[in-house]
Order: sequence, then structure tokens, then C-alpha cells
Amino acid sequence: MNKFLFFSFLSSIVLNNVLTDFPVEIEFLKPLNSQSISLRVETKNLSDKSIKVLKNRVRDFKREIIKPFGNYIIEIEKWETNKYYLFEPSADIGTSYPGNEYISYQKGNSIVDTLYINGYSFTKENSSKRGFPSGKYRLRVSFNPSEWSGSQINNSNWLEFIIE
Repeated sequence: MNKFLFFSFLSSIVLNNVLTDFPVEIEFLKPLNSQSISLRVETKNLSDKSIKVLKNRVRDFKREIIKPFGNYIIEIEKWETNKYYLFEPSADIGTSYPGNEYISYQKGNSIVDTLYINGYSFTKENSSKRGFPSGKYRLRVSFNPSEWSGSQINNSNWLEFIIE
């Protein structure tokens, strides 16, 4: 019994280290507008292991009801009255899984991707204008080594922006 408890404890430590050692840095690539946002996302493997990740990493958006899955979870919040609230996509954004081609993500190496966020997907029903409504927002990206994980352990800092 004690061997089992020790093994479980050791497994959780090893698994936790593999999942949490991927810091994320983001930056906007071009001027923002209500139609689209382009992000440069860089994550570094600071774990003690090389792992396999999808060659074409999967992105998804955080929502209140649906659990996001993918390598990149994009979270957008909008300032309303006196605090930020989750700003969810209003259009269905299908998470696509491009196949099972994996690459080795070596310890100490970085991965850099460009993420495009279509403002049309965030247009609310009663809006006559397509894209993000004007206002103050903030955005962060989480990285998951496994595309089937919905956890948000490895987060970037929040980037604030304004849509006029």
C-alpha cells in the first residue's frame, strides 16, 4: 500500500513538472482593429524532458460553458463598468485537429507561432457593425503541450488593448 501511495505521489510531481514548465510570451504583430488581431506567441520548453507536440498546433477560445481544448487557449476579456468580463465568441469557432503529425519539442527549445483572431467571430447579434465592438479589452494565451488538455496552467501575461 505504501509503495502505491509513493508511486502516485511521484507520478503527480513528474506529470505536474512536464505540464507547467512552458512559459508563454505574446505580442501584437500589427495595429489592432475591430476586424482582426494578429499575435506572435512564443513558448519555451523549460521541463527536464523532450516531448511531442502537434506540428500544426491547435487553438481554441475560453468560454464559460464549453471547456476549451487545444495547444493554445485564447482568453479575451472586455472592460464593462468597473471590471473585466469574459468576452466569448458569438460565432461558432470550430477547433480543428489537423492530423497526427507530431514534432519533438526539445527541452530548452522555443516554439513560435502566429495566431489570427477574426473579429467577425466576436460580433454580437444586435450589432450592425462586424467585428469587435469598441471598448477596452485584455487578452492572454495559455499553452498546453497536449492538444487534448483544457487546462490553463502555462499562461502569458495579460495584454491590454482598445478598439475604437
